[in-house]
Amino acid sequence: MAVALNRPVAEFFVDGDALTSDGETASLPRHFTLTRATSGATKYVSGQVTYRMLSDRGPSLVLEPMLVNIAPGGRSEEAYAHAGEEFVHLRSSVPHSMYNDTDQVTTVVSVVTPRLF
Repeated sequence: MAVALNRPVAEFFVDGDALTSDGETASLPRHFTLTRATSGATKYVSGQVTYRMLSDRGPSLVLEPMLVNIAPGGRSEEAYAHAGEEFVHLRSSVPHSMYNDTDQVTTVVSVVTPRLF
């Protein structure tokens, strides 16, 4: 890409501000943390299902990445459809739910829009 644009490669990795579509300067976040640590993460418990958020709650963020742990025999709420998208090989507009028919905790990586929590 750098050769095609006749720009130095380092220019693509410069820290600092970026321009928005209207030419204004927008400050970029300095870091983003994604962790497997069990402490400090926001958790929501609904029956036998635990949702653990995998990112901070920035006001302009749309995606909601989370780990969903379903206890043996556990089930999420009744099947429902919603606007938005899910990163789980299904159309969010088709009613769906999750359940665990095994004897061990099942962990699902889920990324959804709009936010659930």
